[in-house]
Amino acid sequence: MHVQNRLVDAPAVCLLDGWTLVNNQTYVATTAHFINKDAELETYLLGFLPKDERQKTHADLKMEEIGKRDLIHKVSAILPDNWRNFPCFDNTMNLIVEDSLKSLSE
Repeated sequence: MHVQNRLVDAPAVCLLDGWTLVNNQTYVATTAHFINKDAELETYLLGFLPKDERQKTHADLKMEEIGKRDLIHKVSAILPDNWRNFPCFDNTMNLIVEDSLKSLSE
């Protein structure tokens, strides 16, 4: 089934965004994640491009992708990759576990 049809059938969609490589090149990716009617996780890469600091903001790029896919009423969350005021949950949990394991070994 076409990705757009899968997204239309989804009750809600969570979007994830970009990252920065070690060479400081920033990329903006939009991935959509949702649980389908069979209780299975589905993930799709909707868009990917290098981000030039002179270009639009991450939010503008996300809104363009949401608009192109007609997802404005489907998006339940947009999860940024470790923004200053909204840290990435996975990264935070990883740091907690690493610190806990380190303190146990001392």
